Amino acid sequence: MMRHEVSHNERTAVLGFGFGIRPLRLPSPFGLRLLFVSAALPLRMLTILAALLLPLRVRSADELVTNGGFESGFTGWTHWGQNAALITLDNGSPHSGTNSARIQHGHNALYFSHALHPEQAYELRFAYRLAGANPSAQVSLGFSKEGGPLRSAGSQNFKLGPPASAEAAAWSEFRKVFLPTPVTATCQFAFAAGDGSTLWLDDVSLRAVPRPAELAEPTLPWEGLKRRTPNPLFKELLTKEPGHYTVVSWAHDLNPKDKKGFKSPELEDDATWLKAVLGIFKETGEAGMGFMDLPGRLDAKESWRTAEFHREQFRKYGVRYDVFSENSGSIAAGLKNGAELLNTTAKDLGRKPAVSWVDSAYVEAQCAILRKLGAQLRGEPFVGYYYGKDEPSVHIPEGTPDRWGPYGRAMAKEVLENYGYGRFAAPLPREKSFLEDPNKPLRWIAYNRWMNDRFIDSRCRLSQALHEADSGARYSPANYWFMSGFQPYDFSRLAACSDLMECDPYASSAERERGRGVFNHGFGAKFMSDLTGKPVRVVAQAFNYAGYDMNPEDLREWVSQSLRCGAAAIDYYEMDSPRWTDPARWKMMLYLSSAITRMNRIAVPPTADTAILYTLYTHMSQGPSTSGDQVYAAHALLGELAGSWFQFVSDSQLERGERNLSDYKAVYLPLAKYMTPAASKIIEDYIRAGGVLVCGDAEAFGVDLAGNDTSATRERVLGIKTLGPKPKGVNSEDAKARSPQEAPDRIMLKSAQWGLPAGTNLRLFDLKLRDEAPLIQAQEIVLTDPKAGILGTYPDGAPAIVTHKLGKGRVITFAANPFAPQVTVDASPWPAAFKGLQQALGCKVDQPIWHFALPSPPH
Repeated sequence: MMRHEVSHNERTAVLGFGFGIRPLRLPSPFGLRLLFVSAALPLRMLTILAALLLPLRVRSADELVTNGGFESGFTGWTHWGQNAALITLDNGSPHSGTNSARIQHGHNALYFSHALHPEQAYELRFAYRLAGANPSAQVSLGFSKEGGPLRSAGSQNFKLGPPASAEAAAWSEFRKVFLPTPVTATCQFAFAAGDGSTLWLDDVSLRAVPRPAELAEPTLPWEGLKRRTPNPLFKELLTKEPGHYTVVSWAHDLNPKDKKGFKSPELEDDATWLKAVLGIFKETGEAGMGFMDLPGRLDAKESWRTAEFHREQFRKYGVRYDVFSENSGSIAAGLKNGAELLNTTAKDLGRKPAVSWVDSAYVEAQCAILRKLGAQLRGEPFVGYYYGKDEPSVHIPEGTPDRWGPYGRAMAKEVLENYGYGRFAAPLPREKSFLEDPNKPLRWIAYNRWMNDRFIDSRCRLSQALHEADSGARYSPANYWFMSGFQPYDFSRLAACSDLMECDPYASSAERERGRGVFNHGFGAKFMSDLTGKPVRVVAQAFNYAGYDMNPEDLREWVSQSLRCGAAAIDYYEMDSPRWTDPARWKMMLYLSSAITRMNRIAVPPTADTAILYTLYTHMSQGPSTSGDQVYAAHALLGELAGSWFQFVSDSQLERGERNLSDYKAVYLPLAKYMTPAASKIIEDYIRAGGVLVCGDAEAFGVDLAGNDTSATRERVLGIKTLGPKPKGVNSEDAKARSPQEAPDRIMLKSAQWGLPAGTNLRLFDLKLRDEAPLIQAQEIVLTDPKAGILGTYPDGAPAIVTHKLGKGRVITFAANPFAPQVTVDASPWPAAFKGLQQALGCKVDQPIWHFALPSPPH
């Protein structure tokens, strides 16, 4: 988006009465009029006239929005998006004046930009109204640093909903006082309507205001991404066995043109381009790096687009190239074969058509594509992996079920009858009735269980079709989205039809929550590797993204994390074509590829003494995707920060008998509200046999998949009863005695624990789930085991950390969940506490593997 930047040279002047105003600069009409009357009027009258004019001019000078009431059309505003035409003026019923802006949902936004001063507080204020079946909208504040891209200085997003009153279409007022981040130079204020909604906007105002005492200083964005592996080790952690690590890159750098034209003017000449591309293949081949460029690169349109050329590349360098087998052509083939179009309004909104990846018509069409590719490329030495769907998500048809076709109706029937216990129907993500349904989490569980079974069956069917054509083919069914969360697939079952598991845990997009992206590359690698036991390829962020300008050292850190956490391969995603736009990053890509493909196998610890339990069904309850914040934070606290070697285990694996908890001294349970009785019993048996459970979720073991209350299991296993949100300064079982005051912001250790002194304050961070309201951070609990011990309390003395014996083992429960991403970047005793806890449980810490890092390139 283009940003309209306004200079910000004027500073606020403070007068004797404490009011902040700007220096008075009258425009020429006011100035001329004042000069004219000053010659004819007595001084006393002139003083009165000036006093009348001054307040009006001060208000005008304070207002930073040009044409906030749209009385001059869209002067000062910018339309953006493929559906920008859906943003129009409306003079039917404005909030004031004659016009308002009408924004109909689509690929669009209406925005203005203004320079801001980092130390100045501002108030954004506007009137709005909404219409639609489930009306919603959003205003996004994108802060930019001097000369930086949008959001390079951070961002804030505010959701807009209809008024609580019965008059849903009435005008509402939005007011928000905010403080720009310390590196902000400008801000873009963008307004957009939600799905199926129309937003009216009027009287938009932005003013500098005195900073409220409670308005906290915003944190600098991207600080966590500057982290580098401390005390790095490399050769010390290599075995004598060949590593067989591989590296490929997406083929953006093999395209001479981008949306702006040729990447370099001379590339327009065919001979110059041929020389350049041959040079690229030479330097990447020598570095052991292949491309994601088949089969499109075998169309013989140029001399290097042939099988003969790729055979020669393999002969010279031993580099293989991947086959991108499932793209927009696959969607077209599926629709032609009779697959149901899920988004019938796609064309009108400038969107691509969507089908379900589990629609049998689509699956059979893709099987035919894979058979053809397998026959074409069978036996070719230069072929790497057949790459399947990029970031698949099995979407629900748009609209209500009465508008669905055969696929949608069959899906709804199966979800309700076979997965929803006859009670929980398929979700309707855009319908108000669904969003307000208390059974919404259980409906998501029902759908996601159905989705998993169908998706796994379909991916295995595709794998079978490919191997029928080429028994030696290697198939990667999908690259799983892993940026700021992930879809709740049962990855351990997907391993059965996968020769390679892939995920794309980009760091900067994950930093939507502070600290979430710091270790995301390593988290993605370890999560996928532990749950599947298959080789894992991490699609590493190798481009500027989400407002973050990465540097070459970022890439070295992220790739190092991936490798020490189990990655067997790296795939660079570099949409901004660093070969042409950032030579230093391209040089680092080549250097790292050369080092990775030539190094021996990394010596990871042979066994783990700790497990982190990933509760698949709890994460299914959160919608089509989950933030994964709690399991990520556990990875960071126990692994990267404490140095323990652990394994991720899922509750679905326990049910199938694929994993045994008796292998571990300690099991951590970050989030676990929804769990089957079978998994609950396995965990309880593990504790009774002498194991230790550390539970961060006081609501664990609360509900089974049929919606039955299983809190009796919680009371037995955890030794506590939950009473609901913990109000500040209140400790009572009487709900009526509870106060709506702010919840406690910390836990205090009651005595010296885990290497920390008594009275240590453990700060509580906000917890969020994807597209859901924030989690209740602090729960009020009472002990159901009179012998239970209290290790930590809220400030009012109420229990907040409890230890409880069960059989030969014990349980430690946190009444307020400590597993938040912020623990990786914000100062607190939490990392020291978990390291001390691990030591107290007899688990190893400070294991050298967490210090593995690829060395810096030679200067």
